[in-house]
Amino acid sequence: KTAQIPFVMLTAKADRSMKVAGLDHGADEYVDKPFDAKELLARVRSMLRLRQMHKALDARNAELQSTLSELRATQAQLVQSEKMSSLGQLVAGLAHEINNSINAVYNGIQPLRTKSQKLEQKVSGLLAENPSAGDGSTGKEIGKQFARISQLAEIIEHGASRTAQIVQDLKTFSHPGRETVETFNVHEALDVCLSLLSGRTKQRITVHRDFAADGLIQGPSGQINQVFMNLLSNAQDAI
Repeated sequence: KTAQIPFVMLTAKADRSMKVAGLDHGADEYVDKPFDAKELLARVRSMLRLRQMHKALDARNAELQSTLSELRATQAQLVQSEKMSSLGQLVAGLAHEINNSINAVYNGIQPLRTKSQKLEQKVSGLLAENPSAGDGSTGKEIGKQFARISQLAEIIEHGASRTAQIVQDLKTFSHPGRETVETFNVHEALDVCLSLLSGRTKQRITVHRDFAADGLIQGPSGQINQVFMNLLSNAQDAI
């Protein structure tokens, strides 16, 4: 018996148990002797055709298995894309609410600083006009307090600006529909990832940026952002 030629057992007038035993040992068919050569050839041709059908069926099964694997991979990609799309919509909604609050804070900083300066000038003028209102230390103390107010306003402004930038980075990172190939700036993508991870690096890790002159590339920006985020996060954990 070979890989291509079926094996036909030629027997004399054997009983059924002998025929069954022969088939169990690998025979594809049996013919009792004396046999007709035409019948034998017909049986061999029939078995060859059957074997070709089995081979074709195996090939078809392998093709279907490959197609099934591709469909599963595509399904996983679609699920991931749907997750990113949902995340983008969620972040967009949160960003809108956060921006409303941050804008109120940010827009109030400059009027607060302006009114504080006017009030400081007015108080200084009143003290100058009425020296008896307080000694020299009073004017210095008032000046220190107004300077402190100015510092606090600057801190609040910086915090509001930082929060707005974080929200913008989140929107960029999880933007829905970023699975298609597009032209984008890889430097900006890296900056976004570093910005989102900055809370884990400050006071502990110094990041040096050494980008090439041209950062424009083509690819799925959403997926590449995830790759950068995972690489940078793993690197931070390893340090």
